[in-house]
Amino acid sequence: MTKKKFKMPHVYTIFILLIVLSGLLTYIVPAGTYDRMTFENGRTGVVPGTFHFVERTPVGILGWFTAIGEGFVASADIICGVFIYVAGIGMYLDSDVFNKAIFKLIKVMGSKGEKVVMLILMIFYTCLGGLTGNITPELAFVPMSISLALAFGYDTMTGVLMVLAPTFVGFATGPINPYTIGVAHQVAELEMFSGMIPRIFMWVVSSIITFIFVFRYAEKVKKDHSKSLGSFQLEGGETVKKDELSAKYANVSLTVRDWILLGGFVATVVWLVLGAVVYDYSMNQYTGIFIMSGIFAGIVAGFDQEKICKTFIKYGSNLYFGAMVLALARAIYVIFTNGQICDTIVHYMSLPLQGLSTTMSAAGMFVFQTLMNLFVNSGSGQAMVTMPIMTPLADILGVTRQVAVSAFQFGDGLSNLVWPTSSTVFAYLAMANLPYDKYLKVIWKLFAILTLLGFVFVIVGQMMGYA
Repeated sequence: MTKKKFKMPHVYTIFILLIVLSGLLTYIVPAGTYDRMTFENGRTGVVPGTFHFVERTPVGILGWFTAIGEGFVASADIICGVFIYVAGIGMYLDSDVFNKAIFKLIKVMGSKGEKVVMLILMIFYTCLGGLTGNITPELAFVPMSISLALAFGYDTMTGVLMVLAPTFVGFATGPINPYTIGVAHQVAELEMFSGMIPRIFMWVVSSIITFIFVFRYAEKVKKDHSKSLGSFQLEGGETVKKDELSAKYANVSLTVRDWILLGGFVATVVWLVLGAVVYDYSMNQYTGIFIMSGIFAGIVAGFDQEKICKTFIKYGSNLYFGAMVLALARAIYVIFTNGQICDTIVHYMSLPLQGLSTTMSAAGMFVFQTLMNLFVNSGSGQAMVTMPIMTPLADILGVTRQVAVSAFQFGDGLSNLVWPTSSTVFAYLAMANLPYDKYLKVIWKLFAILTLLGFVFVIVGQMMGYA
């Protein structure tokens, strides 16, 4: 009789179990609360040293599940923003302008600019991950990147890393990721995408390290095939040659329409950055930008009104999974709040940390978020679960809220590179038929370097009062 292999439960199952556990905790954990005050900037916060117990208000079984609906209502602006954000980007994806631009680049550079082509593509992928918060649509570029890598004399692992590594690192460190930074800032009552300049620095440095890492692996396996952890052929045993690749892209050209679309996408990103740095936009205003940008892209691409609407529906419907994760995660906080145990949890979590320096407390938050991502492998979901607790905890320990958000962003994002619960990683690997263990042998070094960099950022940020 063969033993069944352990399989990680679906993320919905994990959240339902957490909801049930949260409900049970309202019968076990004493109810308590901190006094709160409103600061001059309108933000509310706990007053350290004011924790006191109150009469218990346990949440009944029905309340566990009605909390999901309350979670939807409480997260409405975030859920709406995520739906529209992805749908707006989807309009550009369906216009095929990104693929055409990449093919045109390959045609122009030819075989003489291998590293330049790879570098430009990796910059493009880290921008997609860091500025749109998407790591799934980039899967569409993996087959092309694998063919490109093989034609340049590299292996299939290089082709996957060219897309996966910069995309995931961009997601983990990007300055305007709506799923992580956007949600965490909402919960922490910080101005949307505030503190951008230090995050841009972290993103740029992390991306450069990632580019160097991919290039070093690529050159190593090109010089010595025995060091490859991939293959030098496609899955069917086919090889890819430079002249064949050049012939494939010989007729690719960018039309005036394509240039306008690319200009529209760049203008959208610039507007987003200005909204964060100059105008202090809210999630609702970012949603408006993407509705406008998506409609603009659809019209320029030549879509009729029905095609534009169906494209919004297609990409929006893909986000049902994410919307439910947000609602389920928020339901946990709703139960904690209704049962008046959230502050009690914060109080007891703060006790062992109160003897530590604020920098060590910030580092501890980073470790906690990294481990948490193994079980709640969703950026927005983890923000909803942890930030309602981390925000008052940061206030009590003297850690700035911006640093607490950064500890969450890096702890959640970077660990996506290695945790086996990160299903999207397996989707990338499947496209090249690469086993996870071989991928792990390559990627763990990049993860270790970037995690160390994340620790430095969080600690230095706390020392400098990053707020």
